[in-house]
Amino acid sequence: MLLGVNTVDSHPQEVLDTLAAATADLFQGASVTHIENIFKKARGQEKDTQHYFQEMFIFSENLLHVFMRSKKYPGHVVCYVCRKNANPGMVLTKARMGMESVAEAV
Repeated sequence: MLLGVNTVDSHPQEVLDTLAAATADLFQGASVTHIENIFKKARGQEKDTQHYFQEMFIFSENLLHVFMRSKKYPGHVVCYVCRKNANPGMVLTKARMGMESVAEAV
């Protein structure tokens, strides 16, 4: 479920709904869950401990997408989108800095 959007561009609801569904697949899809469980098993962790994947970068033709799982609410993921020419290190730093305030808003 998409909880909120803050954007400078206008997007059709269909695009936002698709982003929410794709984000859920990225972090909770069967293949990803299977990979997480394999990594946990290899490291001697319980299957039901925290999620293995916390952050993902996706570079599209024009944009950079950062998907970050909330530490406070592991079932929630935030997606930041910016222009592709942005510095990925700076984007990640700023995204991490903003996660606490996003979690507090929930």
